[in-house]
Amino acid sequence: MSQTHSVPLSTEEIERSFLSLDRSQNHETPIPPLEEFLDKLLILNECDDMTRRDQCYMVLQQYLVDERDFMGLVKLLKMRANWLGDLIEYGEECRDILISSTKNRMLIAKAESVSFGAEPPFGCLKRLELLCDLVPGAICSDKTWGYGVVKSEDDFYKRLVVDFERKSNHAMAFSYAAKALTLLDEKHILSIRNADINAFNEMCKKQPADVVLLALSSYGPMSVSRLESELVNGVLPEKIKWKDFWTQARQQLKKNKRIKLPPVSRKNELIEFSEVVSQIGDAQWFADFKKFTDVDDIIASLSELQQSVKTADLNDEQREIIADRLSFSLKASATKRNEKDKVRTIMAALAYGFEKLPVALRTRQSDEFQMLDDENVDLKGTFWKPEIVLAAATKLSANQINELIEYIPLATEKEVAQAYATVISDMPYNLIDKFAPILIKGSSSKEFVEKIRTEFTQINVSFPLLLWLCRNQNDESVRAILPSAVVTTQALLSLEFEVMGEKLRIQHQIARLFRDETWLKTQADNMTDVERSTLYERICSAEGVWQPSHKRAIEKFMLKTYPQVVSQTRDDAVVQPNENANRITSWRSINERREKLRILVEDDMPRLSGNLEAAREYGDLRENFEYQTAKEEQGMLLQRKSELESQLAAIKGTDFSSVSVVDRVVLGSSVTLMFEDNHSETYNILGEWDSDIALGIISVRSKLATALLGHVVGDKVIIPSEDESEVEVSVSSIQPLPRKILDWASGR
Repeated sequence: MSQTHSVPLSTEEIERSFLSLDRSQNHETPIPPLEEFLDKLLILNECDDMTRRDQCYMVLQQYLVDERDFMGLVKLLKMRANWLGDLIEYGEECRDILISSTKNRMLIAKAESVSFGAEPPFGCLKRLELLCDLVPGAICSDKTWGYGVVKSEDDFYKRLVVDFERKSNHAMAFSYAAKALTLLDEKHILSIRNADINAFNEMCKKQPADVVLLALSSYGPMSVSRLESELVNGVLPEKIKWKDFWTQARQQLKKNKRIKLPPVSRKNELIEFSEVVSQIGDAQWFADFKKFTDVDDIIASLSELQQSVKTADLNDEQREIIADRLSFSLKASATKRNEKDKVRTIMAALAYGFEKLPVALRTRQSDEFQMLDDENVDLKGTFWKPEIVLAAATKLSANQINELIEYIPLATEKEVAQAYATVISDMPYNLIDKFAPILIKGSSSKEFVEKIRTEFTQINVSFPLLLWLCRNQNDESVRAILPSAVVTTQALLSLEFEVMGEKLRIQHQIARLFRDETWLKTQADNMTDVERSTLYERICSAEGVWQPSHKRAIEKFMLKTYPQVVSQTRDDAVVQPNENANRITSWRSINERREKLRILVEDDMPRLSGNLEAAREYGDLRENFEYQTAKEEQGMLLQRKSELESQLAAIKGTDFSSVSVVDRVVLGSSVTLMFEDNHSETYNILGEWDSDIALGIISVRSKLATALLGHVVGDKVIIPSEDESEVEVSVSSIQPLPRKILDWASGR
C-alpha cells in the first residue's frame, strides 16, 4: 500500500476525496491510485467512523465494478472480509460482485473455483489472487511434483496444465491448484536452480551457505529440520548428502555476523537474522556466548575466540564467563557420559590456562574426574586416568589426539606412563601410534614390553597393537620386543578371524602388509629356515584372506626369494583324505556356513556398496585411499561369497545317526585313546567342517583323524601332539557317537 499523507486528513476530507470517483460529477480530475483509497478506508476504520467507512467503501466498490477492475475488487473485498470477521456468508456476495465486474470467462471460471460460500472468504480471495497469477508461463511449485511452469489454462474444464520437473503435462483443477501450488518469482531458489542447474550444483558444493540464504529468502525463517526437508526434497543434487552439506554450510554461516544459528542439538529452533552484528570477543559476543548450552557450540566458539583474541588480553569478567561455560560443559558431558565432550572440554580449558574448574557435586564422581582437595576438578590430573582417555579416543580426530598427547606427561611422569603402559592392548590404533613410541623409550619401557609379551600369550591379540608392531618392525627397539616369526605368525592368524567394524579395517591393513615385498622380506630375513617354511605353509593354506592374484604373487615372491622353503614344506606335507570321497559334514556346520553366507549377502555387501559410494565423493579415485580400501574389501567379499557357495554346493549334511560302527575307526566313531602315562582322551570324528574342542569333536580332515582312521582296538598309533611333535598312543575303545554329540551334529 502507498504511504499515507504526511499531514493527517480529517474524516470529512477523506469522504470528499471519494467523490472524485463519481464520474458523473468529475470528468477532468485524475483518479489517484487504488492503494491511496484503501489507505483512507483503513484510517476511517481506525477512527471507528463506520458510517463514513461503509459509504466510502460502497462508492469505491461501484467504481471498480464500473471500471471492470477485477483484481482491484479482490483487494477491496479482502479488506471488507476482515472487517466482517471473515464470515462465510459474505463469500457468496464476493463471488457475485466479482462476476458482475467482468465478462472474461477465465476470470469467472476461477472465481467459481475457490469455494465462495463454503469457506471463509478471505482465504478464498487469496486463492483467487493466486489463480489469477497462474497464467501460461508462470513459475510455480508443488510439494509432490516440484518445480513447474504453467503450460495452459482451460475455462471450460476449469483446469491448468503444468509442466512439472517430475511430471510433464499434468492437469490440475483450478480448485486444487489454488490450494496446492505456490507461485515463484525469478529470485526463488527453485527458479535460480532451474535457470542454470550446473551453476546451482556448483554452488551447493562450494558455497552451501549461499544456498541456505537463498532458501531463507525464498521460504522465510525456518528451523534446521524444515530446511533439511525443503532442500532434500528435490532441491539439492542427489549426490550431495545433507550431513556433509549442512556441516560445510554451518561453518560458512558462522562467518556471517547477521546469521544466528541454533545450537547443533536444537534442530527445531529457527535460523535467524541478527539485528545486532557482533565481532568475536566484543561485549555482544560474550553476551551471546554466556547463553550457550550446547557443548559443540561452546567449544567451537572458544576455538574461534582463541584465533582472534590472545588469552593474555582477556579480562577477569571475560575469563569468568569462559570458566562458567566450561564448567557447564563438564557437567553436561559427565551427566550424558559423553567422554569425547569431556576430553574436548578439558583440552579447551587447559588451552585457556585453567588448571581446575568447579563442577556440580552430583557429577563429581571418582570415575568421572580427578578431584582436588578443594573439590574442584583437576583438569590435567583427569587426563592421567587412562580409562577416561580410552573411552573418548576412537571418536577424536587426529588433530585432537595430537593436542591431547601434549597434556599427558608420558615422558616425565613414571606413574602416568606405567598406567598407560598397562592398558596398551586396550587402546585403539590412533592412540597406540602416538603413545607407544614414547612408552617404549621412556621410564616405563619395561612395563610396556612385558605387557606386549603377555598379550601375545593370549588367543586373541589386540588387533590395533598387532598392526602397530607389524608396521614398526624396522625399528630395532620394536623388533627386540618379540621375534619377527612370532609377530608375523600372529598377523597371519589374525586374518583367519571373522570380524567386523574397526577390526575388519585393521585386518585389511595387515593383509595388505603381506603384499608389500619389502616388509615381507624384512620379516622373513629375521627368521630361521624352519620358521620361513612354516610361514610359507600358512600363507598357502590361508583361504579368503587375499584375492587369488594377490595370494599367488605372495607365494611366488616367497618361492623366488627363499627356494629352500619348498622342499621343507613338501617334506612336512600331510596326506589328506581322498578328495573324491563323499564329502559330508554335520547339519550344524552347514547351517553355520549358510548363516555366514546370508550375513555376507544381506549385510556386509550392501554396507560395502554404501562405503564405495561415499568413498567416490572424496575425489580422484587413483589417489583415493578410502575408495581403494573399499574396492579391495569388495573383491574379498565377492571371493568369499563364491567360496562359500562352492563349499555348500560340494558337501552334504548329516546328523551321523545312521553310521554303523563295528570294529574299526570310521567317520562317525567315538574313539578313546590311552597315552603312555595311563591317562585317556576320547575323540568324536565328524565331518569336514566339524570341530568343538570342549566336546572332543574333530574334523575327519584333521591330522589326528587321518592318523586314526582304519585302526582297531589295541592298535598302536602315532598321532601329532599340541607342540607339533609326535606321540604314540593305543586305541582302547571304538564306540558309536553318544547322544549329546548326535544332538550337536543335528543342530539341537
